[in-house]
Amino acid sequence: MAYKIQKTAAFIFLVIVLLVGLLSIFRATLQKPDLYLITGKVTGKRIVSFSSYRSGTHYGIALLLAGHTDMIAINAGSENEEERKHVFNLIDTGKAYQFYMDPTIPTTNRINWGIDEIDYNNREVYITSNKLNLYGGTFISILSLAGIVGITKYKKKQQES
Repeated sequence: MAYKIQKTAAFIFLVIVLLVGLLSIFRATLQKPDLYLITGKVTGKRIVSFSSYRSGTHYGIALLLAGHTDMIAINAGSENEEERKHVFNLIDTGKAYQFYMDPTIPTTNRINWGIDEIDYNNREVYITSNKLNLYGGTFISILSLAGIVGITKYKKKQQES
């Protein structure tokens, strides 16, 4: 009985991992018309950090827009301080930008980390690289599918015995 519960739990876990992988692939394939647009004047910006139990401290550039209570942010990675400074200096306070936001990323702790692209005067200032989402999501999806197939075939063999 306990073995059956373990297999069921493993199957459910693999389905959840598959869904996470598919979400990553979906996020990587979003095009500009699929994103939602926020236009606003940047009234403040700061470097923020958050901790992840898996990968340590991450940094971001949080932006406050006129007329908005929540901030929007760019994920600036975990280690490269030069990259953080570069991204920080791309955005000037007092100027109005167009922010293209990923609709699948919710606002948490009054910050939305879903900035995918930033334009100023119809020119691209910043664009997020989605290669990690695409390749990581594909890898995770393939592995979880293989695990699901393996559990399903093993389950059928056990039932035939």
